[in-house]
Amino acid sequence: MLLLLSFLALAAGPLLVLLARSHAWSTVVLDSFCLITISGFALLHLLPESAEQGGWLVLPLALLGFVLPAVAERTLHHGEGGMRKTVLLLALFGIAAHACLDGLFLTDGSHIEHHGDHDHLHEVTAWAIILHRIPEGVGIWWIVPRTLGVRAAVMVTAVSGGGDAVRLLLSVTRC
Repeated sequence: MLLLLSFLALAAGPLLVLLARSHAWSTVVLDSFCLITISGFALLHLLPESAEQGGWLVLPLALLGFVLPAVAERTLHHGEGGMRKTVLLLALFGIAAHACLDGLFLTDGSHIEHHGDHDHLHEVTAWAIILHRIPEGVGIWWIVPRTLGVRAAVMVTAVSGGGDAVRLLLSVTRC
């Protein structure tokens, strides 16, 4: 059920972008929503917990995760044509890895250490993943069609949703 909700949240992205482009004020609302939800969840929940469990090495990796998309976007706007394909390929690998990790949390809670609130933590994390799929879908359909075209946006969305599906298949075949 959580996986289905994740797919639906990702699919809401193109619809929200279509609505946003028809109303000028909504772009500010969408930008603010994406910025607040993603940054807030990452900085207030994911980063501290990751640093606690994974150590200080998590912090420079997180910084790379924040910086690399900006570098990639700048490269797309100012780089040569061959770089566009390279950036798209690297972005697809990153999105696939990200989606597989999302799928891991959505389909299997056994990877989380058992502390007192194990079930609550898994449920909160699962809902955070589902909700973050909305700005992810919006981000894909806000940026990718303008820089790489609609076909690339469909490909990026398929890779993102496919990562969850791969994780689901792996968890089903393991049982």
